[in-house]
Amino acid sequence: MLTICCVGDLVVDVVVHLARDPQRGTDTPAAIVHRRGGSAANVAMGVVEAGLAARFVGQVGDDLVGSMLLDELADAGVDCQVVRRGTTGTIVVLVDHTGERSFLTDRGAALHLSGVTPSVLDDVDLLHVPAYSFAGGALAETTQQLIGEAVDRDIPISLSTSSVAVLAEYGRDRFLDLVRLIRPRFVLANHDEARFLLNTHPWFRHAEATIVTAAGGEARYVQPDGTDVRVKPEAIEVTDSTGAGDAFTAGFLASHLQGGTPHESLVAGHELARRTLMTPGASLGAPESEMP
Repeated sequence: MLTICCVGDLVVDVVVHLARDPQRGTDTPAAIVHRRGGSAANVAMGVVEAGLAARFVGQVGDDLVGSMLLDELADAGVDCQVVRRGTTGTIVVLVDHTGERSFLTDRGAALHLSGVTPSVLDDVDLLHVPAYSFAGGALAETTQQLIGEAVDRDIPISLSTSSVAVLAEYGRDRFLDLVRLIRPRFVLANHDEARFLLNTHPWFRHAEATIVTAAGGEARYVQPDGTDVRVKPEAIEVTDSTGAGDAFTAGFLASHLQGGTPHESLVAGHELARRTLMTPGASLGAPESEMP
């Protein structure tokens, strides 16, 4: 079976739904759920849901929460190649009344990934790397090593740009240099991330194709040769946008590897993202266990 390997973080998302802006110095009513989070883990779960095999590579705390998160991935069919050390990370996701979210981030053990052997790329058909995996620590070094190994093996690479804040910290020019050096098959970005990195250009010159999404809007598949495919999503009432970009990425990549056209792959991405947009956290619509 075709396999996508995702390297990065697996954390707990504490998803806080706010009916109004927080009131400073006093109480604000909220609905709070605990869910699996982490961009790389989310993509791996989505890939399995889309019908392909997925491998997750990362570091998770040697604690009860880490065990529960790994059990959830394994029960879904994800091949987990992980280091167990430290404390599992937590991200607080503040979701406003429109479904838009803001993050308070402590990635914990995820940032310290080391000791990964090249064998994690055996039988892999595509390596997917979120920009979060370049955020620092041993994780960034290990990610660079795996990218180098993938290049040497001619394994296609996809990058997701993840977050304007992460890109700004990593460095715009540095990220563009990375794209130039590894020449990924795809770079996937939302509208704000693409604008930050590309200014007026609609594509990355050294990627085979650039995929740009907009909240509630169309997704574009753009190539340097002028190819520009656009697909609008089905209109829905958004519950929570957490994980929607990761779900879109999983649906798109899985469709592409199975021979989908650019149009078909964008449609597949929208469909998987739609299921996430209608549920709290990065869930794909099926009931998921609460973290303690």
